Amino acid sequence: QGFCAVQQVIQGKCLQCHSTAVKQGGLDLQKDAHAALVNVKSSQWPAEMRVVPGHPESSLLIAKVTGKQGGLGVSMPQGGALSSEEVAVLVDWVQSGAATCARAP
Repeated sequence: QGFCAVQQVIQGKCLQCHSTAVKQGGLDLQKDAHAALVNVKSSQWPAEMRVVPGHPESSLLIAKVTGKQGGLGVSMPQGGALSSEEVAVLVDWVQSGAATCARAP
């Protein structure tokens, strides 16, 4: 699974607001979602990292999709929560180190 499964969640639930054309919150997940998320500070809350590999509890992405973001804006995605399975895909990916998709040689 890993980031390949994360990309499926992003394509289905996130690109409406976080694409090259829209970039809500300064976030473009369409070009290179991995580079836009991992070890990158939030443009809206610079003290927060979007994804901290191995630490879902410190990752803004996980806080936003679980509704635990406190005063850091609204839960994501707007218009409806992710399923528990989709949240688990994101949490597992971050917990396991937030690696990119493995590519076949």
